Amino acid sequence: MNLRRAVAMCAASCALLPLIPASASAARLDENEIDTGLGVTLHERPGDPKKVTAIVGAKPHLRTADDTFEVVPGYFDVAVAPKGHRVAGLPENPKGRYDSVAIIDAAAQQTTTVRTSKLPFRTTIAYWSASGSKLALTVEKTDGKKWLPVGFATADVRAKAAKVVLLKDLSKDAVFQWTPDGRHLMSSYRDGVRFYRPDGKVVRTLPGVGSDIGGETAFSPSGKLLGTFCPARYYESFCTWDLATGKLRNRVDIAVEGSYGWWDDKHLLAAVKGGSGYQMVVVDLKGNVVRTVADISSSAWKKDEVYLSYTDAG
Repeated sequence: MNLRRAVAMCAASCALLPLIPASASAARLDENEIDTGLGVTLHERPGDPKKVTAIVGAKPHLRTADDTFEVVPGYFDVAVAPKGHRVAGLPENPKGRYDSVAIIDAAAQQTTTVRTSKLPFRTTIAYWSASGSKLALTVEKTDGKKWLPVGFATADVRAKAAKVVLLKDLSKDAVFQWTPDGRHLMSSYRDGVRFYRPDGKVVRTLPGVGSDIGGETAFSPSGKLLGTFCPARYYESFCTWDLATGKLRNRVDIAVEGSYGWWDDKHLLAAVKGGSGYQMVVVDLKGNVVRTVADISSSAWKKDEVYLSYTDAG
């Protein structure tokens, strides 16, 4: 499975909810419709806080200035930084004894390769910090059958260097990302989430909140809320939690196929069954679908396992 897509997939409990009726989609007014040629049609409006900047499926594709999507050869995954000024690329076939991450500066037309983990450890699923100045990557190794997380790597764009931290007692689905202030890293941990310093020291654990949602970050744009797949004691799909106190704020009742992060502080992005296959929708924190922002064909969803990367439009 596409690694970024795997992070976005809903917990099994979400499938128990009824489907959203087609009439729940908001009317499409003043929209720019973009056929990506990848089985995905985007529906964008002026003033949208997020735009699809990359589509990762059978191959990763980046959005160009003329709103086309071009394949990025040599990489199995790409991640666009906030505001779109940089792109992280993960190579399909690392050269030498080390894995690496490529930092692509489109404006300067320059690519910098930063060495990460020593093979056979691999670095996967790049997450940018909110400032776009550093990356968090998950370090994995194979047990012969599947890849398992063993730690994280942090890469500094300005220093052009990375540091690998190996950890024990990780959940098998742990994936690391930066907190909103860029001081700590977070990953799922058992039935909740855990926070680490860049040196690997545990600084906080929130048990019983469920695993973090997918998308480019599990944190709301203001940095005040954490989004998760609700823990088993709740029937809803998504839960939001006050990051400062760890208290539950919202339980979002909607049947979803996957989570794609936050749209703004009051809305989430989710994939649902709808249209002629699947749709990406904006849902409020009460579970109401307010808009459809993309149509995805069944082939693109099931065969190509497309992942839509929504990043800041500014």
